[in-house]
Formats: sequence, C-alpha cells, structure tokens
Amino acid sequence: MKQDYDISIKDLSVSYGSVVALKNISFNIEPKSFLGIIGPNGGGKSTLIKALLGLKKPDSGRIEVKQGKKIGYVPQFAEFDQRFPISVNEVIMSGVIKGKKLTFKKYSKEEVEYAESLMKRMDILDLKDKQIGELSGGQLQKVLVTRSMVSKPDILVLDEPTASLDVKVKNEIYDILKCLSEDITILIITHDIAEIFSYVSSVAYINQTLHYHGSDSKMRKNVLELTTGCPIEDLMINEEALKKEFMETEDKYHDQRHH
Repeated sequence: MKQDYDISIKDLSVSYGSVVALKNISFNIEPKSFLGIIGPNGGGKSTLIKALLGLKKPDSGRIEVKQGKKIGYVPQFAEFDQRFPISVNEVIMSGVIKGKKLTFKKYSKEEVEYAESLMKRMDILDLKDKQIGELSGGQLQKVLVTRSMVSKPDILVLDEPTASLDVKVKNEIYDILKCLSEDITILIITHDIAEIFSYVSSVAYINQTLHYHGSDSKMRKNVLELTTGCPIEDLMINEEALKKEFMETEDKYHDQRHH
C-alpha cells in the first residue's frame, strides 16, 4: 500500500548562481507531524521553505504537496513593521482568504466567530483592539500564528517563530504549536536546539544536504552528535551546555562560509 504523505521531497537541489544552497534533498512528511528543521546558518533551511512555498525555483528534483492541502506561512516577526497603524483584529482577519485576491467585503459571522475562537485559544482575545505597535514580541508572534490559522490551513510553515523571545514565551509558543499539530501538519525552522526535542515529533538536520531525518528515540542523540561533532557520551548531559556547544559550532560554520 502506498504511504500517505502531506509533502514528498525528492532529489531537490537549489542554488543561487554558483552557490549551491541545497543538494539532492529527499524526505517525506506524514500528516499531522510536527517537524523541526534545524542546521547552521547558511545551511539551506530557509531555501527549503522558499522552494516549498513556490518562492524559489529548484534546479532539479521536485516537491509534491498532497492534492487539496492548503499551506499557511508565518514569517519571522522581525520582518513585520510594527509601526504600521493596524489593530490586532485587522491583522488577523486579513488572513481570511476570499478567492485569490484582496477584498474589502465584510467578513461573515462564521469567519469572525472562528477568528475569535482562535484568539481565545492563543490567549490574545483581550488584545484584539490594540494596535500592533503596542505588542510585545511574544504577543505579536501569537497574532501572526493566529492570522495564518484563520484560513484553516492543512500545513503550517513557520520561520524561526521564537527568535529573540525569552524562554517562557518560547515554551508558550511551542505548547500552542504542539496542540495545533494534533489537527494539522507543522514545519518549523528553529535554532532552539535545547528546547525543540520536547515538542516535535521528528527532526530534519539540513546543512546543504540532508544529514538526518528521523522520529525515533535516538533522534536527540543523533542530531546533537551532528551539531557538536563528537559522541554524546563525551558531552556533559546538560541543556545549557549542549545549547552553548551547538551555537559555537554554528558560529564557526558561519564564519567559515563568509571568509
């Protein structure tokens, strides 16, 4: 029997001129999985997402999204201009899809009620009339996730949704996403190597090629050995130490890429 996948990636290669970003990437994503995409800066994580969203044409290979599946996207909130004079409710309702073009038609009662139910679930209903510029980073991120959900996507893609947030807010965001993954498929790019394993169902480690993709009980050990470059038994089993080791490895790789 043929396996049912929401997304199938086969021999995907993408480049920017002479610079190869991704090389022969192949893996499948099952329905209602929560996939953490990790790897060093410049390793191709964002390029993979751009190819998935149709924003970057592959050199070769293919990405197949199951027919009828709708994708929602949450960009890094740093890309969102909080100076724009718009309320939380207006931002969220702008995510309602009416055909394939913008419209100023009044939203239906059902659309408004569904948006408010999502705001309540995200614990931001009391913020609906506030201006975007009044929000904290964590509140804004919840707003952007809510906006992506009002169109009822089957697959949700997030690009570093917890960047620059404190640990408490990060965990709140991850808790929300874990709950959402009971109903939809979630792909998240993240650098939170110390926290992500408690929430995701699988991990893909990408550094130009796919070095690891798995959901077994050893995925934490395998990925940490990849990021640190040594057997896990030789490391202190301490979350902060592991995170520090990962970031130092990533910084070293980033420096090498730019020299």
